[in-house]
Amino acid sequence: MRLPRPLTVIIVAVVYCPPSYNSDKKRALADHILTSTDALTRRYPDAGIFIMGDFNSLDTSLFNRSLHLNQLITKATRGSNILDKVFTNCQKLFRPPIIFAPVGKSDHNCILIRPICLKRVVNNVRLVSSRRVSSSAYSDIAAELDHVKWHDTDKMDDCQLQMDFFYNHVFEVLDKYAPSEVHIFKENDRPWVTSYFKNLIMERDLAFCKHNDGLYKKLRNKVNRVRKSLQTQFFLDHVENLKSGNPSNWWKNIKKLCGLSNQAVDTFHNITSDGMLVEKMQLPEVINNFFVSVTSHIRPLDTDRLNALRQSLGPVPNDLLVSQLEVYDVLTRLNQRKSPGPDLLPNNILRQLSLTLTAPICAIVNSSLRQGVVPESWKISRVTPLPKLFPVTTVENDIRPISVTNAISKIAELFISRRFNTHFSNYLDSNQFGCTAERSTTHALIKLCDEWFKASDNSKNFTRILFGDFS
Repeated sequence: MRLPRPLTVIIVAVVYCPPSYNSDKKRALADHILTSTDALTRRYPDAGIFIMGDFNSLDTSLFNRSLHLNQLITKATRGSNILDKVFTNCQKLFRPPIIFAPVGKSDHNCILIRPICLKRVVNNVRLVSSRRVSSSAYSDIAAELDHVKWHDTDKMDDCQLQMDFFYNHVFEVLDKYAPSEVHIFKENDRPWVTSYFKNLIMERDLAFCKHNDGLYKKLRNKVNRVRKSLQTQFFLDHVENLKSGNPSNWWKNIKKLCGLSNQAVDTFHNITSDGMLVEKMQLPEVINNFFVSVTSHIRPLDTDRLNALRQSLGPVPNDLLVSQLEVYDVLTRLNQRKSPGPDLLPNNILRQLSLTLTAPICAIVNSSLRQGVVPESWKISRVTPLPKLFPVTTVENDIRPISVTNAISKIAELFISRRFNTHFSNYLDSNQFGCTAERSTTHALIKLCDEWFKASDNSKNFTRILFGDFS
C-alpha cells in the first residue's frame, strides 16, 4: 500500500509496561522510548510515528511531550480506563477510532483505526435465505394449515390459480411462525462459521454498545462455547476422517481448508466472450445472454394449435392420475439436505408437513395433467454457472448451467416420468441402453462383447465395427 504524501517512513513501536514495574524501571522505559524515537526521527525527518501498547500506570508524558505526539484513543479500552493507547504525530490522517467488544476471554476492548486515505475493500458476499423452524413451530403450522379450506381448489378450473392459492396460504403461515431470515456470508469467513454463530456475535456486540454488562458477559461466554463446539465438530467432520485417506487427498483438503488451494480465488478472472475480455460487473449479464442464446432458435409453441389439440383429446385416463398415497410416499422421502428452488420452500418443511400438504399437492398435479398446463412457478429455475475446467477462459466453451427448480415441480415431473416409462417400456428396442431405466453403457459393452464372441466362434466370419456419435 502506498504511504500518504507527507510520510516517507513509518516507525512503529509496541510497548508493554508490567504493573510490577517500580518508578525507576518506568523512568528507564520512558527514556528508552524517547531516545530511540529521537534517533530515528533525526535519520528520517518525515517519518510517521506510532507508539502503541498497554502502558498501565506508565506516565506517558515523559516521552509524549518531547516528541509532540497526540493520543488517538479517546474512549475506554478496559473498564472505564484507557490502558491501550496509540500515540502518533499524524493524527489528521486517521478517522476517529471505533471501539468493539473484546475477543474471547480478554477484558481489553478491540480498537479499529482507519486512515482517511484508505479505500474500503468490499469483500464478496453471499446471501443465504433460510427459515428456522422448531418442533413446536411445526405443530402450530400444521394446525393452522389444517384449517385451510383446501377443497376450494377443486372448484378452480385453472391449475395456476390452484398453485397461487397453495403458495399464498402456505407462505402466510410460514411467515407467521417461521419468518425467512437472510444471512450474509463473506468470502473471508472461517469455514466453520454458521449463521447462528454470527447472530450470537451481533447480539453480544449490541449488548456491549448498550453497556448492558450482565447480558454482554452472558452472551460473551455463550459465543466462546459455541465457537469451541463448532470448531470441534468441523474438525471431526472434515479433518479427522482425512487421517484414514491417502496422503494426496489429505494434502489437497488441508490446503483447501487453509485457503492455500492452487485454484484461483476468482474463478472467472480474465474470461472472454466472442474474443472480448468481459469486465467483472458485466459478467452475469454476459453469461445470462449466452445461456438464453442456446435455445433462441427454437420457435415458441403456437398456443392456438396447442389449445385446439387439448380440446380434441379425450379425458385423461384414471391410471395416469396420481393418488394421495403416491404423493405422501414421495413427500416423506424428500431429501432434506437439498437446496430449495426459487420459491424458497425447503424440502424439510414439505416432509414434516406431508400429512397436511398431501391433498392440495395431489390436486394440483392432477389438475395440471387434466388441463395439459404447467404452472408458471414450475418453469422457473435458479441457474448457477459452473466451470468445466480451471481456469475458465471463454464463456462459450468453459461454462455449463446447473438449474434448481421448485420441489413441487420435481414431484410432478417424477410422476410424469414414471407413467411415461411405464407406457413406453413395451415399445423400446431391446438393444437400446441409453435413456432407459436400469441400463447403462456397461450393459451395452457386455452386449457388444457377447455378439463379437459369438461371431468369432466361426472362423469364416469377418467382424466389422463402426462407432458413431450423433450428439
